[in-house]
Amino acid sequence: MAGCGGILGTMRPSSRHHLAAPVALLTVLGLALTSIPAAAADLPGAGSATEVPTTSDRYGTAAQAAFEAFPGGASVAVLASGETFADALAAAPLAAFYDAPILLTRQSTLPPSTAGALEALGVADVIVMGGPGAVGFDVSNGLELEYQVSRVAGPDRYATAAQAALDAFPGGADLALLASGETFADALAAAPLAAFYDAPILLTRQGATPAATLAALRTLGVADIVVMGGPGAIGFDQTNRLELDYQVSRVAGDDRYGTAAQAALDAFPAGADFAVLASGETFPDALAAAPLAAAFDAPILLTRNAGIPAATSAALDSLGIAQVLVMGGSGAISTAVTDELALRYGVRRIAGGSETTREVEVFFSNVTLGDPCGEVFPVRRTVPLVSALESSLEDLLEGPTAAERAQGYSSWFSSETDGMLRNASVDYGVALVDFDDLRSVIPNASTSCGSAALVSSLDRTTLQFPPIVEVEYSLEGDRGAFYEWLQLVEPGS
Repeated sequence: MAGCGGILGTMRPSSRHHLAAPVALLTVLGLALTSIPAAAADLPGAGSATEVPTTSDRYGTAAQAAFEAFPGGASVAVLASGETFADALAAAPLAAFYDAPILLTRQSTLPPSTAGALEALGVADVIVMGGPGAVGFDVSNGLELEYQVSRVAGPDRYATAAQAALDAFPGGADLALLASGETFADALAAAPLAAFYDAPILLTRQGATPAATLAALRTLGVADIVVMGGPGAIGFDQTNRLELDYQVSRVAGDDRYGTAAQAALDAFPAGADFAVLASGETFPDALAAAPLAAAFDAPILLTRNAGIPAATSAALDSLGIAQVLVMGGSGAISTAVTDELALRYGVRRIAGGSETTREVEVFFSNVTLGDPCGEVFPVRRTVPLVSALESSLEDLLEGPTAAERAQGYSSWFSSETDGMLRNASVDYGVALVDFDDLRSVIPNASTSCGSAALVSSLDRTTLQFPPIVEVEYSLEGDRGAFYEWLQLVEPGS
């Protein structure tokens, strides 16, 4: 926390944007979304309050990952096939560009857990990855009844990845990552390294670089290529040809687990608090891992179902990981693996299922525990999974319960401020928290002690969600009014 305002020094990426309107991205295919829309009844969950996540499958796991990564919701979502891996993996930089989760669908029908997640997250724009062979027109036309829909597609996975790269990097890129489009593991582990280099992920065949990939490299103005994986994934003949035009380096280990470990160490030279652990044997639960890793500023490491590879264990130790986020249920990553991890790390499994709530903390002063001028202490609350940030702040505004007050907890917030939260959202790691005019209820919080205590309770409650690194407060949309009220310097002024 930097000063009483709790505004951290992280800058919001200025090059990233939300969609203002759907963009036609089917020029490569020569297609347009002009088919007759499907009836609303053909879109499971559309227009209804679907309970999410609903099932313990890849679609529910992707929904769960989205809720964890976007506690304040998301205005854009990327929708990719859950039946094949290539489009979802190449979507990682595009999802980062739009600060969007990756949700999954079947080719012909939208799973209820995905439909419910789109609704619960407050999504307005859906970017469909791949052509109708991956995500059919029945799905995209049904979505158009509720959302602005655009499609990023080429005639094959290589062209789709190329189009995603061009859309995510309209100003070009100095460096690109090149991964196999024939297996999933190296492209999956490339996502955090792509974030580190602010680079696109392009796909290739083992024997030769596809024309669409070569064209994207030229259009982007790439100078350096980082090849993911050993020569079994991308051969020397191919890299030797690329070296005629580019500086080429390779990130590789003895196997996919070693390659992921090396990518993690390269992307996080100073270490990391979190790591996302995905199956290196099956792809479905791993498809939505990239936005989760980005939100938690975490590498992606791989494991076998039967046990943790030595390269993965070594990377966890070298990175100084404190908590491991396990992607998928026990069918993907066994309880034997999570039990082994739990001996040394905090472990949380991100998987679809019936869980609809989560435990959070809200922070109050307590004179018996410490200095009431800024020092605050947590109490536990159970809130809905799909609106964790908003619900935590709403619980904070209710103030301590009678039992908590009897234990010495106190706060500027009470039943009089209950319901005065107008909005809480997150934009590229920045929480935007807007209140009704609290000055009418708390006119005298502007003492140095009062300001410190009030803002500390807000900051600690908001910043407990790792995707959030910065907070901006306002009263009825006026940022200046909040900081004037508390006699604090407005950040950026």
